[in-house]
Amino acid sequence: MSVHAVMDGWRIWYTRPAEATLTLYSPIYGTDLQRVRPSNCLTTEKLMHAACSLRAHQPPAPGCACGIYAVTNVVDAIYRLRAMATNIRRADTYNCWFPLNPDRGMVPVLAQVKLRQAVEHDDKGTWSILSQVKQQIKVSTPVIRAATAEITRMYITDDLIGPEAADNLAQRLTVSFDVRTDQGLPPCTAQEWDSRPEWMRAEPWRTQNAVDSTLGTLISAPGSVTSC
Repeated sequence: MSVHAVMDGWRIWYTRPAEATLTLYSPIYGTDLQRVRPSNCLTTEKLMHAACSLRAHQPPAPGCACGIYAVTNVVDAIYRLRAMATNIRRADTYNCWFPLNPDRGMVPVLAQVKLRQAVEHDDKGTWSILSQVKQQIKVSTPVIRAATAEITRMYITDDLIGPEAADNLAQRLTVSFDVRTDQGLPPCTAQEWDSRPEWMRAEPWRTQNAVDSTLGTLISAPGSVTSC
């Protein structure tokens, strides 16, 4: 198992603007699907430390699924953000991304993170990352497991709450986490589009998970991506 001292990545959370203290919750917060302690599934700080709930070892340990999860491809991350927004809007796990028990009080947050003591990991699409109501995807789903993650920037969209509320939430997140938060999506390039994971490119998963329609205007033409 090759361990990277430092890696850059992307991670999805959701927050609840109605709460006085803003918290970032894991999309699977409240379940036992992820092999980490519940305290690793939510944070009010920009720096997080992983802990394994099964064994007394330091994540990310070989032969275990412990660690703080992230992805390295920004298109992958944007898809997850938009799929989560769709699920929240419909109050259902319609698409292939959580949150668990979605409701309209949730707002997805996309965070750029600095990962330390990180290893490459394949979820193989068999549980939370690409879980669906009726079936699960048996395909490579590359992620990163890390010992720590530090949020360096955050992004939210106004899809669910409108521009004024999104501006207010971005300001609150900036203050609460001492991290710049922008309304909108991070920029992405044609190279990043071309290097998106196999499950986003190949059939039947691309159609099954409505990849292109979920990304929407992110795609300006086949094989190219606009700055978003």
